[in-house]
Amino acid sequence: MSVIKLPRISGHVEQISNVEKYIGESKAKFNLILSEIINNKNQEAHQAESMIFKRLLELGLLLMKLFFANCGEGNYGKRIETAKGTA
Repeated sequence: MSVIKLPRISGHVEQISNVEKYIGESKAKFNLILSEIINNKNQEAHQAESMIFKRLLELGLLLMKLFFANCGEGNYGKRIETAKGTA
């Protein structure tokens, strides 16, 4: 398994911790899928297919969270000063 090196940018600690969190959760979900396939040899094919599909949807959600966490805050346009602070 290859190691993904994440950039260390000061001021983006929360973003990096979320990226690392979702990478870990994605790896764990993938390993769960593998484990369930290997350990449930006696189940029917339709049961295995259902389990795999459900777990892949869960993995897909984690990967989308990873994608958005890795994108950062995005570009909201110019910041303006208001009476209540910066917007």
